[in-house]
Amino acid sequence: MSNVTLAASAGFCFGVKRAIEMAYAEIEKNNGAPLYSYGSLIHNKEVTKDLDAKGLHIIESLDGIDEGTVVIRSHGVGKFLYDALEEKGMRMVDGTCPFVKKIHTIVNEAWNQGKSIIIAGDGKHPEVQGINGWCGNTAVILESPEEAKAAVLDTEKDYAVVVQTTFRQSKFDDMLAILQEKGLKMEISQTAKLLYSLLLDRSTLSQKNKWLDDEGRIYIIYPIAEIAEILDKGSTTIKGALNELDTAGLLERERGGFSAPNRLYVKVPPVPQVQFSDQLMAGSPPLIEPENRPTDGQKTDLMMVGKPSPNQTTINNLTESQTKGVSGGPSAPYGRYGNIFLSQTEYDELQAEYPDRLERFIEEMSRYLAANGKSYQNYAAALRIWAGNDKKEAPKKGIPDYSCKEGESL
Repeated sequence: MSNVTLAASAGFCFGVKRAIEMAYAEIEKNNGAPLYSYGSLIHNKEVTKDLDAKGLHIIESLDGIDEGTVVIRSHGVGKFLYDALEEKGMRMVDGTCPFVKKIHTIVNEAWNQGKSIIIAGDGKHPEVQGINGWCGNTAVILESPEEAKAAVLDTEKDYAVVVQTTFRQSKFDDMLAILQEKGLKMEISQTAKLLYSLLLDRSTLSQKNKWLDDEGRIYIIYPIAEIAEILDKGSTTIKGALNELDTAGLLERERGGFSAPNRLYVKVPPVPQVQFSDQLMAGSPPLIEPENRPTDGQKTDLMMVGKPSPNQTTINNLTESQTKGVSGGPSAPYGRYGNIFLSQTEYDELQAEYPDRLERFIEEMSRYLAANGKSYQNYAAALRIWAGNDKKEAPKKGIPDYSCKEGESL
């Protein structure tokens, strides 16, 4: 008798499963009106045949079609189809995968802001074609690190880079590093921002432990595997985030030699000088002493050890950051002990990211800070790290753990 091994998971990916379920729901309630899918919902002949037999017909164009309902497949489509359906007055059932839909939103917003779009993915894949349709089909589409190297790009432009959902992460990280080496101006990713906050926090520990090099500069040693575990990311993603910080001038890395760990030097952006009236400053030293801060506004300082002046202490005092959030708006206290400070924008973003867990995170952190006498420079970043360490998150219901290989269609 033959031995049969069943895969741990099989079937359609989440996005395709969702679109198929939406299609069958439309078939059940259809009253005889024309029903179409824009392109095949799935590359499975049996399912496609069954849908067609039940009245869902595949179309590749709206030419000659002026009534009925159109189901959008999980790959998504460009903005042109939404506009055409609205113009014709036809009904639409949007089966676009939520993850793909988010990319559409990012691309369209960035394009409307005047940014150029780069898509990492297969230009022949319908998902990539759909994404390109949200920036007027103007995106630069790159499929490999070799194409990224060969690409001729205007370094004076601002770029937004997105990636096909089934694209291999390691390949994308390599391509992103190449684009950054070309000097492209790109926003730092959320992972890089969280990593920077984490490294800054670790730098304060190095300062206490007097981890200094021969020049008196503070350095940290932080294994990538440990960072990946804390941020709940893959090692490749963390390497990419380190490259982002390096390129942005926020981090300096020094190789430790054979079998020795690398040293990381965290750079701190300059604090702008603040000018006050003579009456206000009468009898007081300058808020920022010239010898302690660069005046050209172009450099970033490596963290240095030394006793801060009273004025520097005032600048770095957390109370100041509590009165104004990172987003620029006024902060408000949260938590039982009123020791977590977030602007309204920060709170809204966190609420969107952790709708069912944010209040618990805030209360847990509030108790922790009160019990230990601690504080943070950036509470929004600290809460995201707290979320990454959270072990109480319940498994998501109704979303099987499907996976796709690189290049596979959904």
